[in-house]
Amino acid sequence: MKRTLRCEFASTEKLPSLTTEVSAISPGVTLVVGPFGALRVYVEHVLLLALATASAELPVPMPSCDLITSMHSGTRRQLEMIKCSHTWTGIAAYANNAFTFEYLQSSTALNLTSLEMASWFVRKRKSALEKACFVLVLPDGVLPHDEGLLQLRRLGEANHAYFIVICPGVTLDAKYQAIANELLVVSPCEPNPGYKDSFTMACPELFSSFQPSLGKVVCNTRLRDTGLETEITPYVSDDLKTRLMAILQLDGWSMHKIGELFEMDKSNISRKLRNVVATIPDGWNDDMFVQWLVACEIDPKKRHGGKDARDGDSVKPSQTVAQADRSECNTRNKSNVKKKQR
Repeated sequence: MKRTLRCEFASTEKLPSLTTEVSAISPGVTLVVGPFGALRVYVEHVLLLALATASAELPVPMPSCDLITSMHSGTRRQLEMIKCSHTWTGIAAYANNAFTFEYLQSSTALNLTSLEMASWFVRKRKSALEKACFVLVLPDGVLPHDEGLLQLRRLGEANHAYFIVICPGVTLDAKYQAIANELLVVSPCEPNPGYKDSFTMACPELFSSFQPSLGKVVCNTRLRDTGLETEITPYVSDDLKTRLMAILQLDGWSMHKIGELFEMDKSNISRKLRNVVATIPDGWNDDMFVQWLVACEIDPKKRHGGKDARDGDSVKPSQTVAQADRSECNTRNKSNVKKKQR
């Protein structure tokens, strides 16, 4: 599966649109690293859901697999807690013959990338490996085993199998870049208003100074009675205020007006929004605008002060772009995170 990225800039500067073909993750080993120990359950949920739907929302599209297996190891109590977390987030409801969970009980948590575990996978029949994906979740701070990863890589490449290793608390290291077929880096960030936790997910090899959102997304999460709700959007900034600036510019606000709202010079605003890709949140209206202002510690009354939101127009911020135009903008800017299902 390939995804075409057509990037629209929120910046007023006329830069050429970048179009890039991004293929699905490669067979072999994909490492997911970063300081996300407290969010491990949410990161696992997002990845498993993307695999179950062969989604293209993440930095690189997920492959279409015939079998998905999520594997955990730990003591009896640790596994009980992990099973509960799968129920709370709702991912356990996806379990079926093609989407399974394996909980390996032991006196202490096993390193699922050890040579012993790699040998266990090697002994599997070829038919059990072909187009299969194994998500190996390591305990927080446990380092992947180098030799085991190399065996898993060779096994995956030879049998068109995928091994996605979730490594919370493990930092990006050159040796892992050399071993893994794919590398994803996850870092906590400030959530959008209405969400409890948030993290970025990036593919370092897709980084571009011309297009910071290429190969990087923001995953906002909130846990409800019905399970974990997620919102995945193109990366704009770790900073919530910069995200709001980008939304307002796309919604028709002038640099001068945005500068008045944030009490900043318009030239500084322009620099912040250089090369930024933005989308207007679904359902954007005055109430949502107020919610964002409160989260940014800005007096909501300021949204009606100063000059008009559009140069020469006298309308409310939530009305500055016709709904049809707004939908067209979002369709273009979200083209790099459209979900694909098979």
